[in-house]
Amino acid sequence: MGYRTVALSRDDRKKDFALELGATDYIDASKEDTIETLQKLGGADLIVATAPNPEIIGQLVNGCAAGGKVLIIAPVGDVVLNTVPMILKGISVHGWPSGHALDSEETIEFARIHGVKCMIEKFPLSKAQEAMDHMLSGKVRFRDNNPIQEDASLRTISDQIGLVSISAGADLRYLGPSSGLFFTRFVLAGLGRRIQIERPSTPDLTADDGLSIPPDLLLVQPRELPPAEKHARWLSQAYFDSVHLQFPFLHEKIHLQTIQTMYDGINVGPVLEFQVFMVLAIGATIQSRKAKVMLSAEGYYASAMDRLDSTVQATSLGGLQGILLLQMYTLNNPSSGLSLWLLHYHGLALTIELGLQREVPNDKFTSFEKQMRTRTFWSIYTIDRLLSTLMGRPIGVMDEQCELRLPLDVNDSDLHQQPHQQAGTLTNMTTAIHLFKHARLNSETKCVLYCVDRQYPPYTQPAITDVESWKADMLDRLRKWKTDIPRHPEGSPQYHMNLLCEIKYHELVMLILRPSPRFQHPDKASVRECFASALECSKLYHRLYTTKALHFGWSSTHSLFVCVMVMFYCVWTPQGVADEANFDCLMRSLKASSDVLSAMGEYWPEATRSRGVLDRISTATMRRFTDKLSPVRSNNSPVGSQADVGLVSHLIQGQPADWMNVGTAPNILPSPQLEDGGTGNDFAANDYYGALDNSFTSADILSYFLGPGEDADMGGSGLNADYQPDADDVIRNLLDGGL
Repeated sequence: MGYRTVALSRDDRKKDFALELGATDYIDASKEDTIETLQKLGGADLIVATAPNPEIIGQLVNGCAAGGKVLIIAPVGDVVLNTVPMILKGISVHGWPSGHALDSEETIEFARIHGVKCMIEKFPLSKAQEAMDHMLSGKVRFRDNNPIQEDASLRTISDQIGLVSISAGADLRYLGPSSGLFFTRFVLAGLGRRIQIERPSTPDLTADDGLSIPPDLLLVQPRELPPAEKHARWLSQAYFDSVHLQFPFLHEKIHLQTIQTMYDGINVGPVLEFQVFMVLAIGATIQSRKAKVMLSAEGYYASAMDRLDSTVQATSLGGLQGILLLQMYTLNNPSSGLSLWLLHYHGLALTIELGLQREVPNDKFTSFEKQMRTRTFWSIYTIDRLLSTLMGRPIGVMDEQCELRLPLDVNDSDLHQQPHQQAGTLTNMTTAIHLFKHARLNSETKCVLYCVDRQYPPYTQPAITDVESWKADMLDRLRKWKTDIPRHPEGSPQYHMNLLCEIKYHELVMLILRPSPRFQHPDKASVRECFASALECSKLYHRLYTTKALHFGWSSTHSLFVCVMVMFYCVWTPQGVADEANFDCLMRSLKASSDVLSAMGEYWPEATRSRGVLDRISTATMRRFTDKLSPVRSNNSPVGSQADVGLVSHLIQGQPADWMNVGTAPNILPSPQLEDGGTGNDFAANDYYGALDNSFTSADILSYFLGPGEDADMGGSGLNADYQPDADDVIRNLLDGGL
């Protein structure tokens, strides 16, 4: 047509094809400045913007020549334009409704006159599934009509959906993609539109039950040390057998010596007293749940809070350890009423001020002090990666700003001596160090898959240019990490750490393989592996629960909830595993998860409230599957018979799930049949990150992602687990003084 045509793209994959089609020049935006190159060519008279990216479109104005025009045919929403070059050069920006009837007619006529042939990518019929997978993943060459490929509107929704209102008049709180909130909303929205979920009846909240508790009786009084020193040591041991194995920022021998000194009546100062009472509070929380008795954890916590001012004002390692203890208590006990996020950032600021992120000269600290500084840094680092992922928020300090030297793998008792680690020997640091390595993998995943700006800034070199290759490599490194998990002998106090490490492995696998801003539509292989990890994670939680090794922390509650949502997603999504999953195994997994969430609900109210939603979805899911199950079951009772009712009763309402003889068996789970006769393959196809259906309230899910906070009704009128309360009231109660 006489134009000098320049093709613009973000990489060089389309270069040869663009030149073959007649492009005069090709600009690879990943290797050169697009605007600068266009201006060197004299500026563009016309730029046709087909990429659905508002940031790129806004910049294209600067690439126009005098009198140039930017023609936008890709709907992207709001675009920021620099009016200075528009005025100085007389540049105009136009939109064009391409695809309307006249436009299409003229295009077809143009193609007929000039002999333009359609270009398509062909697949043989035997590879129909591969073709479908190829299209859904957005990898098809030329043009396809897949309505669920990633575009800017989906990206905007996935990035912004975490802005939630906590209370009237308050600023919105941010929860990002890695938290699982937008993923959960998507799954619930899709299911809510496609299956009938029975809503529980709403009770009359105005009814007077005649019970009025005086507020003074609900106040927690500070508690002194236990009458006997051995009892204080017993409570402390619960802390060191669980929390310390993951976050070794204290020294067990020094802690026990401090207890002995306090029982001898010698003043140890407010910082050490604070640490002792916080360890007792956490230990009492753990032992109370194991023994099913009240051990006054809140009383020890209240005693520690009497010494809080002197502790947090101390710019010292002891003060930082005190803040970490507050975080440990808040992670394990909802009664603190403290914001876990704000606590963490106070600790992170103190970490940087003390220089724990850097190696220090040998003459500044003893080898013991250097090891304790390193242990404390890694505890802060691991919590930072945990919270930034669970809440979908930015990482506090980047890896490149730290000297990530690991602590020595030696027991606390050997640290005062000239420490040296012995290969192959398990210590109380071995698992913690392995979890520190996991935190680094988590950090990389967070930065690569859940970043906000996918265009690398001009002052950095892109380290990851092929995200698919990165994903495969990361999964390989994760599998190697899993193989290297330290294996404590069965029956030892540390044995539960084996299972916890495996849970951490599956959590990160699911974080990588479930929908994310980078991979919004995972392929079948990814969904299959994600589903397998969800099943295994559920099994591991159930095993911890039945062996009384589960400590019922907030992060575990969040983890298990998202795990169940992954199961629902993997079964119902078009790329799902409905045609190859083991039906009985899925139902046992859902029942086991429900059992554990029920137990968690004794300590975390959100677990009880959300368990009702999950149970209702499980029941509806099973009903849809069992309606079509009889054709694929040989010699079985028909659906609806007494035998089938027994299966429903056992898996949804009956005894705790039995993991015996659970495995995978292909082709025994039919595609889910819906009321309209469909198979569910349109699941969220046109609204990938849709709004929640009215069958669910935000109160059911938000409390999983906002962090522990004070429940204003705790111990008073309370929240009845048999109904779903008003969403606004619940969120205010959960987060009053929280985030």
